[in-house]
Amino acid sequence: MGAPRRAARPPLALSVALVLALGACSSGEASDSASSASPTADATASTAVPASSAEPTVTGEPLPTGPETPSAQASQDSTALSQGDISADELPPVAPDQTSTVDGADIALGAMRSEDLKAGPGETGGPGVVIPVKITNNTGSELSLSGLVVTVTYGADKSPAAELVSAYGEVPDSVAPGETQTVEKAFTIPASGRGQVHVVVDLGPDHAAATFDGAAPS
Repeated sequence: MGAPRRAARPPLALSVALVLALGACSSGEASDSASSASPTADATASTAVPASSAEPTVTGEPLPTGPETPSAQASQDSTALSQGDISADELPPVAPDQTSTVDGADIALGAMRSEDLKAGPGETGGPGVVIPVKITNNTGSELSLSGLVVTVTYGADKSPAAELVSAYGEVPDSVAPGETQTVEKAFTIPASGRGQVHVVVDLGPDHAAATFDGAAPS
């Protein structure tokens, strides 16, 4: 017998053709897979919810408010008084020959007169003005004068005038209903500043203050 024959090898060309065919098949499948995935990605991107934009910041001046109510003004006056601003409750000034009404009490100034004031202990005398303050009680009840304070400024720069407490009598304790009490107050005021005098009569912290603007005698 002859020697057994070996299985015949496939030709080289056939092997190369088989490899190319398998590569083309794989490439086509990848391309198809990528094509099928692309619409999904596009759809996902198109349906994505856009991020919410930040709310706009409002800038500019604050809105104007209405006029102050009486209660707000009263509160401000009370605060100013508690901080030592005794002018916060002053009424608008009137002329020295006019009357100002405060909580049922009529306050007026008598005829002011020029005097050479005598000084008491701790005081400095000199040329000054005596100011009679008339208080008429129309409140229907006793009006206390325990908190009465009279102050005077003079000149364009409103310089404070010094009071000489010892120059005249003491202040009465009160004014009976329907009666008038006159309290004289003395202040050193130079003749050069008497053309513009500002007098404040304050019955106490529970009352507004009457004010008078005018000239004092030289």
